Amino acid sequence: MKNYDEKINEIVKLFNMPPNTNDIVFESVYEILKARIGLRLAKGLSNEQLEEIKPLMDGQESTAIFDAMQTIIPDFDRILDEEIQAIKQAIIK
Repeated sequence: MKNYDEKINEIVKLFNMPPNTNDIVFESVYEILKARIGLRLAKGLSNEQLEEIKPLMDGQESTAIFDAMQTIIPDFDRILDEEIQAIKQAIIK
């Protein structure tokens, strides 16, 4: 999965908000997704891997972080998909 913006926009559409608020909702969903992935990855990575990822988590303001993490974590796409689905389910409930 390469088009992370598109995946996040799928979540944004679930909120059914006015178009002028989509950017704000996108950033909020992105931050939630980044935090959920960070917590999940922290459980399974070595200290060395965590140190490698930490600057990415702190410094990136766009979905480019996901591209970088994909090179570090072999099953990152699966983890990202699972977290996206979890967020979608939470919104739908």
